[in-house]
Amino acid sequence: MKAMSIKKYVATGGTLCPCCGSAALTGSEVNIDAGIASQDVCCMQCWASWADTYSLTGYRDLDPNE
Repeated sequence: MKAMSIKKYVATGGTLCPCCGSAALTGSEVNIDAGIASQDVCCMQCWASWADTYSLTGYRDLDPNE
């Protein structure tokens, strides 16, 4: 089976295994460092493993403490 493209994986919100398409995923804690975050993920169906990566896109709910 051919792996899902990164573009399609992102479009699914990272909810399906890029190898087998299963939704039976488990992930470790999210590691955050200087605007980048990552999380190790494993498929409980086919046992494939990978790292999801996240990037800073902005901020919200700013309270300037005026």
